[in-house]
Amino acid sequence: MIVLVLLAAQLAFADHYERGMELARASSWAEAHNEFLAGSIESPRDKRFLLELAGVEYKLGDRNGARHFLRAALQLDPNDAYANDFLATLYFLDGNVDAALQYWNRFGKPRIENIAISPQPKIRPELLDRALAFAPGEILTLSRYRSTMAWLTELDIFEGLHLDLRARPDGSFDATFRWNQLPGWIRIASVLAGVPFEILDVKENLGEDDVTVGALYRFDAQKRRVGLSFASPLNRSPKAGYALFADARSETWNLGQPADFRVRKIAAGAGLRFVPFDRFSWETHATVADRSFPGAPQFAGGLSVSHSASFRYRFLDVPDYRLTADLHGSWETGRMFGRTSGGLFSRTQWSVRGQWFPKPRGTDYEVLARISAGAVMGKAPFDQLFMLTYDRDYDLPLRGHRSTIDGKRGSAPIGRRYILANLDFYKAIWHPPLVTIDVGPVLDIGRVWDQVTAKEKGKVLVDAGVQFRLGLPGGFQVVLSYARDLRGGSGAFNDFTR
Repeated sequence: MIVLVLLAAQLAFADHYERGMELARASSWAEAHNEFLAGSIESPRDKRFLLELAGVEYKLGDRNGARHFLRAALQLDPNDAYANDFLATLYFLDGNVDAALQYWNRFGKPRIENIAISPQPKIRPELLDRALAFAPGEILTLSRYRSTMAWLTELDIFEGLHLDLRARPDGSFDATFRWNQLPGWIRIASVLAGVPFEILDVKENLGEDDVTVGALYRFDAQKRRVGLSFASPLNRSPKAGYALFADARSETWNLGQPADFRVRKIAAGAGLRFVPFDRFSWETHATVADRSFPGAPQFAGGLSVSHSASFRYRFLDVPDYRLTADLHGSWETGRMFGRTSGGLFSRTQWSVRGQWFPKPRGTDYEVLARISAGAVMGKAPFDQLFMLTYDRDYDLPLRGHRSTIDGKRGSAPIGRRYILANLDFYKAIWHPPLVTIDVGPVLDIGRVWDQVTAKEKGKVLVDAGVQFRLGLPGGFQVVLSYARDLRGGSGAFNDFTR
């Protein structure tokens, strides 16, 4: 009796598969889908139904459904070459190269025959060669691809860099890294975009040695600033670089007292940056600075020498769902020189930052989340304290708290220790060529300890609002936000460029 029941069940499963295949050959995709789905329910361990369901979903134009059934089939047999190839191809068609390589690599694909960069950049060939982590005749693995993208990005000339793979008749591939060579008027427009915010920011790559020079001038009378920078690869390798920088500023501050005071600071230094592989990078800097605080005798000025080190490590990367998370850490140790201000100080910051694109392709939606904390120890000068606000000079967004009042800094919370959580959600509203425009809600929650400003001292601060983001070529951004302090009831409009 049991044998007859099992035989009947096997015939039923076979009937579902055969009927489904006949309907698929007749292009009756919806009916074929129903047959394969019924067979999958009755025989959940038979990957054939899942593979055919994936093919039917693709024919019906539902790539998400096709990916779902392919992943289910791979749970039954992770080494199935057809399922891995099909899934990788779907991801590649969506522009998700990381996920495509993840599945192609499972069965030794793609083998690269030729490598090109288009258009050909005007930099030394050895720089490009050292930026490539793979060679013709090798399998392009996910780690090699990511390292190559990281090293090419370090060269600071490639706008809109992406990989194009073309299949060859012999089963291998040609790999072409494509990028957008921007016309001169685009660079001029990026510079002029900062003029309404009283900023001129120029950054230019000088050619074959990949030397980048930058100049910043902020002509706001209350927040004047001049900056110069010079950066170049170290030993003609994109995996390492050095930088020289100088910065001078003179700002008007008011911490809620009757009289204003000035913050004047001149700093110069040098740094090294290393990117040994895609998931990890680190930097080190040495800085000499001199500052004074006219009108604020409670803050000690003078000369300081400091050394800092920082790193970034990508500890989470899920290409299938376009989810990443990075750990950032930094530590600075310095010494103040002076009869009353002399002494050691240190400053440390740590953060975890996650990014998620919910849709399988494009950037129509984006979610950003960050948790950060920091502390200052020792005889640190006033300008080394943390200020929770949102503008070009401070990257600790508490967007319901203004960084300035009447153009003067000092209205936002300032202290020696802080913790901060930020959540941003963006929806693309217009993506013409070379421009991105996004808008969405934001939420900030923060707390400051050892606060030097009296307003909202010792409280947990919660701000909520909306933010507008305009992205231009070359990494230039204009950000406008309005947020409300949910505890204090006040609101803040912030605008800045970066």
